[in-house]
Amino acid sequence: MARSCPSSPLNLEPNNAQTAVFKKYIHTRQRLNNFINTGLTTELTFEETRRVRILNVMAILGLIISTTFVIIHFLNGRTTLGILNVVTMISTATLLITNYKHHYYLGQWVISIALSSVFTITSLLYHDGMEFYLLLITAVIVTIMKRTWFLRALSVINCIVFLFLIKRAGEFYTPAPGNIYFINLLLLVMFYFVFFRYSGKINRMYLANIEERNDQLQQQQTRLTEQTQELEISNRKLAVLNSTKEKLFSILAHDVRSPIAGLKGSLDLLNEKALSRETFTELSHELSSQLNQLQDSLDNLLKWSNRQMTGMELQPQKY
Repeated sequence: MARSCPSSPLNLEPNNAQTAVFKKYIHTRQRLNNFINTGLTTELTFEETRRVRILNVMAILGLIISTTFVIIHFLNGRTTLGILNVVTMISTATLLITNYKHHYYLGQWVISIALSSVFTITSLLYHDGMEFYLLLITAVIVTIMKRTWFLRALSVINCIVFLFLIKRAGEFYTPAPGNIYFINLLLLVMFYFVFFRYSGKINRMYLANIEERNDQLQQQQTRLTEQTQELEISNRKLAVLNSTKEKLFSILAHDVRSPIAGLKGSLDLLNEKALSRETFTELSHELSSQLNQLQDSLDNLLKWSNRQMTGMELQPQKY
């Protein structure tokens, strides 16, 4: 009779190795984002932020690749290519440093001049496909960098040099060692892919930010419209209250002040003995009638004021 083995429960929690790998991935990604955001401040416009980020990405890739080629060329005794790659490595590092110090345009000038010179010299010496990188620099200048007269002139010069290298460089170059030509073309495709993909990503982020701001502005406009309508209603209520106040003063001046003034005059005459008691007794009937009218006026005024404050209440009755 076989015994059943107790089944072990599933362990759904990540083990320590997976947690360590995940933490390392997050840490690496944060450091990469810090490098990409080198030199960014809240004072930069969207266009300037886009320019700095894309150039930082291109500089980081160029720094990694040029450093790799420096090691490869020096280990294989290709000193000239190694030195040219050192210049490329220094220029890309300079761009990151100048962006960090907020000297954005200086870094763009340095890397444009340095890379244009290195790519031209390398193409003349070895015809290793670096002439196509002149078009990459031109594309970056036209689409990303601030187009000053100097950078515009440099982009035109790069195009002319590219055409010359394609047509005439074969007359005096020495063959590139190994498969460097195809490697450079492959890296060029990678640079173009990263360049356009990251540019599109930033543009999408910018459009999403614009849509979010438009929604916020629309909500603010809706709130302002509602507040304007509420203010108009308040103004109309205030106008009604002002009209009510004027009516109240008019009623007080006409229906209340006149009987009181008459009563006060009669009492003054009586106190000054200008009227005899018999005459005052005769006037008392008239004064009593005026006081009754005054009381009725005050009662009506209070009822009217109460209706103005609380609104009229309907009291339906059956007939």
